[in-house]
Amino acid sequence: MLKATLPFDEKQRQEELLRYNILDTPREDDFNDLVEVASALCNTKSASITFIDHDRQWYKAAKNLEAKASSRETSICGHAILKDDVLLIEDTLEDERFKDNPNVVDGPKIRFYAGAPIYSSAGKKIGVLCVIDKVPNKNLSKAQISGLQILSKQVSRLMELSLFNAETVKKSTELIIAEKSIAQLNLLLHETKNDEIAYELHENIAQLVAATKIKVERIQSAKSFSNEEIAEVKDYLATILEDVKELSNSVTPTTFKGSDYTDYVDRMLRSFKELYNIDYRFTQKGKNLKFNGEVGLTLYRIIQFQLNYAKITEATIINLHLDNEENSTLIFEHNGKQELCDGVDADLYLNKINTHATSIKASFKNNATAKTMIVAFNKAS
Repeated sequence: MLKATLPFDEKQRQEELLRYNILDTPREDDFNDLVEVASALCNTKSASITFIDHDRQWYKAAKNLEAKASSRETSICGHAILKDDVLLIEDTLEDERFKDNPNVVDGPKIRFYAGAPIYSSAGKKIGVLCVIDKVPNKNLSKAQISGLQILSKQVSRLMELSLFNAETVKKSTELIIAEKSIAQLNLLLHETKNDEIAYELHENIAQLVAATKIKVERIQSAKSFSNEEIAEVKDYLATILEDVKELSNSVTPTTFKGSDYTDYVDRMLRSFKELYNIDYRFTQKGKNLKFNGEVGLTLYRIIQFQLNYAKITEATIINLHLDNEENSTLIFEHNGKQELCDGVDADLYLNKINTHATSIKASFKNNATAKTMIVAFNKAS
């Protein structure tokens, strides 16, 4: 038996093979179909798409071959990748290189072999499309040989397409991750900005109230006042009123610690129904929904994101159950469209929910199939 020598560019050839990430992947119909066509074209019992690894030949697709891989040292395909065109062996028993090969005298008992190299896009021979039989064949035509070469090119194109699709999926995944990161950053910046606005408004209101108090006390002590002073006090009061409204808008829905959020949640649900015609059912367990400020406000915002998620999935009804007893949980159910539950927009809302849940040390589980979200939290966090 003559053992095949290693190609002069073996290192680069192996790198090209690994670039396709095809080794040890499941069988695929597209590759199987090409093997069937090759076998029919050359009228052979068996055929395979074989890739030559370091010390083995591995079959991506095969017809009438039981093994998934075999030794490279005894492989005939190892010889085929040394040729630029088709390696044709009409009768292995008449070929000094193969007449005592284990694959000839035993195993598949190959008597006929024809293999066309499979090229990578960089021109490296990484595998072989071959047809084999247990009987000699000295009648393979030029048209059949040419057809075998054409099919090997189709294998190369199919591999390039698979690689392109994999890279596209990878880039899409990276894009989604990047969008998630941007969404998280925007969320944190938004929260920080709201805190800054609230602080500034608190300061403005305190200063205006102090200035108004001083002005009124001066008028009282003087027991006289002018129209200009009255107008100035009115301006102070009007500005205070506007700042209070702005403060209310910047901190949703409240900053009071220990508040009962039942009414806030119910009002939000009613408003959501009026705006988007999405029906709802709101149930609760416990006498009230009283939480500390951080937990209550975070849960309120989680529900806001859940409602927006439901809107993205085109839900028509939602069920919200809030348990504020020992095992505190928020259960959100919807009837949105399954195909929209995995969209980019929906995924961003899920990420926001998870981010907020993490901030209060709560766990978040989303069952896309059951269309249910569960947030488990400690009400005293």
